[in-house]
Amino acid sequence: MNITERLEAELRSLGVEVDVEIRDGWVGMVERVGAELADGAGGSPGSAAASATVAAAGEGVGRADDGAWTWRADPPLGPTGHGALDGVRLGVKDLIAVAGRPLGAGSAVFGAPEPQSADAPVVAALRAAGAVLVGTTKLHEFAFGVTGINAWDGTAANPAAAGCVPGGSSSGSAVAVAAGEADVALGTDTGGSCRIPAACCAVVGVKPRYRAVDVAGVFPLAPSLDHVGWLAVDVATARRVAEVLGVVPPEAPGGAESGGGRPAGRLGVHRTAVGAADHDVAAAFTGAAEALGRAGWDLVDVDWPGGEETFAVSTAIMFTEAAFVHRDLLAQAAPRYGADVLARLVQGRLYDLPTYLQARQRQEALRARCLHLLAGVDAVVGPTLAIAPPPVDRATDPAVAARLVANTRLANLTGLPAISVPVHGQGIPVGMQIEAVSDDMAFRVAVAVEAILRRRP
Repeated sequence: MNITERLEAELRSLGVEVDVEIRDGWVGMVERVGAELADGAGGSPGSAAASATVAAAGEGVGRADDGAWTWRADPPLGPTGHGALDGVRLGVKDLIAVAGRPLGAGSAVFGAPEPQSADAPVVAALRAAGAVLVGTTKLHEFAFGVTGINAWDGTAANPAAAGCVPGGSSSGSAVAVAAGEADVALGTDTGGSCRIPAACCAVVGVKPRYRAVDVAGVFPLAPSLDHVGWLAVDVATARRVAEVLGVVPPEAPGGAESGGGRPAGRLGVHRTAVGAADHDVAAAFTGAAEALGRAGWDLVDVDWPGGEETFAVSTAIMFTEAAFVHRDLLAQAAPRYGADVLARLVQGRLYDLPTYLQARQRQEALRARCLHLLAGVDAVVGPTLAIAPPPVDRATDPAVAARLVANTRLANLTGLPAISVPVHGQGIPVGMQIEAVSDDMAFRVAVAVEAILRRRP
């Protein structure tokens, strides 16, 4: 049975009708990813765009509105204790358990789910430290998309770029923070899902190291790549969350995170990503990097793995694991999925074990390469996104989907921490991504970067 026949058999088994154009896009993606993994090639610039066909196929905008929330507590739910987060307003991605609330995952698949019996441990920890729960936030369905477009719950409007996507999958979390309705909002990040919306909405986005935060009570997407992260109004607030969760040690009074400053160090620059970015994004990043240089940081170009190298690897792992996670739901309720998410899950069912295992081997090689490069610098910086947030009506272009994830998927493969810090004053939302060997170092660099960029004229 060839790949076309296998795909058609999968669709028939799920009772779903899909048009020929979309089907052929899935076939092309599976064939290209399999070929790239088999010969170890990174692919050509055209292959990632072609491979992203599935990321956009059939994606419906749904109703666009100004709301970040799937549910908003009225009044907000008070904390269960007191501590470093006293008075901090907290949003929670509707993929993470909140006691007494159904977990909707941005999908019609669950129908009318039962209320959750308890807060997820990450939610409980923040509330115990004084956070006030404001509500649960919108997302790209099942966290399996990068635009934040959701035909079921609605698409939250981007406060930083009118008419443009908020980014996904933690779209509502970014919008809540950007709109001033929350100080911190929890998200998840499997391929950039905290950092992409952070860059789109001009807020701080954090993906800590792999399994730094307990994932109990979080509906999974691809377990070997899933991270719990968060979005925040500034780096200091994001760091306080990290301290409460035990991701980093408490900062000593007078230290860098409390305004004491940090001696400049050495930063690697992902020059390939800068060169591949749109002109306005590259110019904004370059201006920010020059400000770091004037402040005393030593900037050196590094041969950091790029989007083409990571795309096939992360796609094979992510889609295969997601299809396994959803195997029972697909059998029971395939027609209830949004077309774009269903496309990705059907594709994931087509990968074979050798392809998956090859991808895992290349994942380990990428991690080793990054650790080697990080031995010579404090962190590596580059543009979080290759493009500015696209208009909603253009976001289903396959090339757009590929470029939104080009710089973010690597950190999920390596499991290393990554933080997106906004580059303000450029007219468009732009993020600077910081990747480091430890969460503490990532935050130390992020604090310094934020302070320097805020001092720019």
